Amino acid sequence: GCDRETIPYQIILDKILYDVDRAIDLYAVGTSDDGEPENRAVAYAFLIDKFLNTAIGTSSEKARDYLSTKVPDLEIVEILEEIYAQLNLPGFTTNDKFKVIAHQELCIQKEQENRWQSVVQTFAPDCVPYGNVVKIIQDVIELAMEAIGSRVDPCNATIPIPQDSDTSLELLVKRQPTTRLLGGSTPNITTGSGGGSTPNNP
Repeated sequence: GCDRETIPYQIILDKILYDVDRAIDLYAVGTSDDGEPENRAVAYAFLIDKFLNTAIGTSSEKARDYLSTKVPDLEIVEILEEIYAQLNLPGFTTNDKFKVIAHQELCIQKEQENRWQSVVQTFAPDCVPYGNVVKIIQDVIELAMEAIGSRVDPCNATIPIPQDSDTSLELLVKRQPTTRLLGGSTPNITTGSGGGSTPNNP
């Protein structure tokens, strides 16, 4: 059935599973002990910690107590604590570089939750509005940011969306100096029907 108390836990645990997978990918592409991928991966340790120590939804218990009581056989808390210990590398939390990068990584997570909301709420159970769950997730993310102690501005930066390939190519061609071909003619750049740029030689 649809339980207003347990559904938020299921959704957030799914998100944490995604986050752990992302952290593994970040470590896989990292090439140093203190590179940007490694710093981003450690941010998820704070997210797991705040999830376990926060009362979720309508529950009055911290997540670790709720999960230990409701599903003790699954050992979810023990697994998350082990993952937290693996991700929470010593020395990172006092590093200003880490604070900036981890803050940025968690901002990306907040933005992704906003983007997914309109799609996922179509499939979410009616008994728990997905917007409520998004609010809970974002609250946990903000608690993780506070724990990191970053002094960076809130997540309000505007990220420009790259132009499509045809527009970018046309702008690039227009910036190039005009050169004459061997026959003395100058290439005449026009926009094709598909929006791309094609040279026309008289």
